[in-house]
Amino acid sequence: MLTLAEKYNPNSMAWITQCVKTTAVAVLCWGMAGCEALYPLPGTDRVATPESSAVVGPLLEETEPSTAEKIEQATATEKKDKTTAKKTTAAEKNTNRTATSHRPVRPVKPAVRTRPVAPVSGGIAGKITILGKDNSRLPATGIIVRLTPTDRSNTDHNSKPQTHAVEMKNKTYMPGYLTVNKGDRLSFINDDNIRHNVFSSTGKNAFDLGTYGSGLKRDVAFNEEGIVKVYCNIHPGMAMFVAVGSEGLSTTTEADGTFSLKSVPPGNYTLHIWHIRGEKTTSVTIARNATTRIDTKLDTADHKPVKHKNKFGKSYDSPRKYRSGYGNDAYSIDDEYF
Repeated sequence: MLTLAEKYNPNSMAWITQCVKTTAVAVLCWGMAGCEALYPLPGTDRVATPESSAVVGPLLEETEPSTAEKIEQATATEKKDKTTAKKTTAAEKNTNRTATSHRPVRPVKPAVRTRPVAPVSGGIAGKITILGKDNSRLPATGIIVRLTPTDRSNTDHNSKPQTHAVEMKNKTYMPGYLTVNKGDRLSFINDDNIRHNVFSSTGKNAFDLGTYGSGLKRDVAFNEEGIVKVYCNIHPGMAMFVAVGSEGLSTTTEADGTFSLKSVPPGNYTLHIWHIRGEKTTSVTIARNATTRIDTKLDTADHKPVKHKNKFGKSYDSPRKYRSGYGNDAYSIDDEYF
């Protein structure tokens, strides 16, 4: 305990020590407040997308199951418990019946199993060639093929939504191209030692996961068909492309441009061919128990690369406040490492 003379004596060591402690605490509190204002909690710096139907989940640890996964696990456990309870009840009934009956139990004839009738369906296969200037052939990597039915009743299905893991490693989305069904979820896992901000400005599938660091993940569910262009608000070189469609009606081509879709209900469709350099559509008819062959070329000679914008609709070369969403331009700390 300091005496009054020591506490207010500017020449005493105790007074100097007390001043240093008070100053240190004040600087620390200012720094924490400044950092909180400049760098808010992970995942909270999101841009609103009111016109979008995409559903963003909570920010989680990489090993933590999402709400949808917890529901799936609980449903599976409940179903298993019900099955076990039914078997136990049936076994108890048989035991009681055997114990109380004086007549021999007649053996039960096994039910006659009938093979399910396979649905009548068709398929489509082919090869797509990407052409550049002077009809030069370009790599066919990254071509997405989608079928859109003229009659929507052809694609009615009751399949459960699936979760697709997308890793962010070495400033790269893996995979870079993906086909999913409406309602499916994409879980973006940050396996880098730096921060990322996954977002898309694609119409009704637009979303923003906010900025978060290593070991964290966040999912988003798409409810509109089409191509979704996914970027990172911090790293302009990060990009992936997702085809959202009906069940089994979208795919990506092989490296040589070949593709195939099987078990397609017969009917009339529009075939969408998409590549980052261009796209085209054509009408096709899927016949019963037959494979429709489509070999076509995609002319991209007139393609002119255009740099995409960040989540604020600004250039990545814009002032810092339009890139990271944090604070003012006076700070030069690299967003990804803080």
